[in-house]
Amino acid sequence: MSFTRPAPDNIYWDNYYNPLNYSKKKKKNFSAFDMIFNNPPLKWAFWLTLLLLLLYVLFQGKRRQRIIENIPPNENTSVTFTETIGRLYLQKKDNHNIAQKMITYFNEHIRNNYFLNAGQFNEEFIATLSRKSGVDKNKIESLYRSIHRVQVSIQVEDFELLSLNEKIQYFFKNSK
Repeated sequence: MSFTRPAPDNIYWDNYYNPLNYSKKKKKNFSAFDMIFNNPPLKWAFWLTLLLLLLYVLFQGKRRQRIIENIPPNENTSVTFTETIGRLYLQKKDNHNIAQKMITYFNEHIRNNYFLNAGQFNEEFIATLSRKSGVDKNKIESLYRSIHRVQVSIQVEDFELLSLNEKIQYFFKNSK
């Protein structure tokens, strides 16, 4: 308004922007759907396309691949394997072989955990093992006497095998 003159020469009145005419024109806004629905061929094409799209979604929405079956997780069979091997040794009555394996496992445990050479055992070895493991010296002496007896003998009786196993288990349970 600042660019207009204070007293204009002519005033033109236009009903185009009249609020009544403006609201009528606003109702007649343009839409793509209005154009489609005003033409009958486009209307039929629109509904046909919508129907085909719906049929496609219904029939092609299912799986094309067969269902993959759930595979059960692998079981821990190491305990079963150990029990089977143990039963095999007991059925063969090869007590000497079982005792040798127990002694080898025990000596390996002594080497790895206490850093002692378990190949030869004497008073110094037994005292050191007793001090490091916290097991009574008499129990360790008894264990190593049993180990020596098994290593020297040719055949091991069931009672000797069970006695050796109990002594080794006692050492494992009571050591630090």
